[in-house]
Amino acid sequence: MTVVDIDTTTGEILDRRPVLATPGSPITAQQIAEQCRSIEVWAEHCESIPELREADNRLAAIGEYLERTTTTGRNAVAAARLRLEARIGALLGPAERGGDRRSDQVDRDRLDPTGANLLTKDQRSQFRKLADHPEIVEAVINDSDDENPASRRRALDEINRARHAPPPEPGPDELRLRRATAIARAAHKAHELFVTWRPEDVHGLNDPDIADVVERLLDLTAGWAETYRATKPIGLRIVKGDQ
Repeated sequence: MTVVDIDTTTGEILDRRPVLATPGSPITAQQIAEQCRSIEVWAEHCESIPELREADNRLAAIGEYLERTTTTGRNAVAAARLRLEARIGALLGPAERGGDRRSDQVDRDRLDPTGANLLTKDQRSQFRKLADHPEIVEAVINDSDDENPASRRRALDEINRARHAPPPEPGPDELRLRRATAIARAAHKAHELFVTWRPEDVHGLNDPDIADVVERLLDLTAGWAETYRATKPIGLRIVKGDQ
């Protein structure tokens, strides 16, 4: 597996070279970080799911080695793996309605024609979720360290928690907008009655129920109009929130 070596100052692609160390070989924390970053940059441009899976498998092997020997660098590897999985999810694209049909969703060549690294249905579903919520993936990575590395499970738990979280409480501006919308709708209904229908039209129906409702409405509007005019502020006031 090869990756792109990029000049971090100019962004120029210099060459293609293998960068992952052989699992079990001595490696420093700085080398781990550099290799993981190189893989992440390469993955952003990689269009091959088999190549991404190969990179992930090799990172997994390095992670297992670190697990046995040291805690240093574990989160860098875990973060790179999580970003690779999100990249695979982006390449898979959205699932079809009625189920995930791999042969219809993605070109078989992109999923590895040898069958060595075919994605399971659960993996496809999980990788898509990661791709759909990059901000949560990054938040999990930022909240992780070598003692508690990032993981797909943690990211998915956070995604599910966010999806089922109750909506935030509306602020003062939102509450005022909702009240204004409700009043506008109610005023429009009243306006329709008084403008569209003449009193003679209501009397001509000879319907006691409608006549009773109109009488009660007139009683309400008489007092309402008097209070409205008496309390109406002089001049224009701009109201925002509680101010």
